[in-house]
Amino acid sequence: MNKELQLIVDQPSAGHFYWTIVYLGEHGEDHSVVDYSRGPLPTRSSAMNAGMAALVGHQRAGSPWLGQASGARFGWNTDTVPGVLLQG
Repeated sequence: MNKELQLIVDQPSAGHFYWTIVYLGEHGEDHSVVDYSRGPLPTRSSAMNAGMAALVGHQRAGSPWLGQASGARFGWNTDTVPGVLLQG
């Protein structure tokens, strides 16, 4: 049973960086989006730092992606819901 989270930083357009935390689940399960940035960040390192802070918060809280997934649990002003990560 291997359950882990992965941080992804993406730049869909020049100078706009976004972070996403993905729950990889167990073998055969769909990957799910656990949390994501609400707006662009100006550099890859700022997106990585913000994403790592969110990742650490999720890891310290236990398994919020399996129960109520909300950043409000951590005192963040967010609206986070689980979602399936589509693979193309």
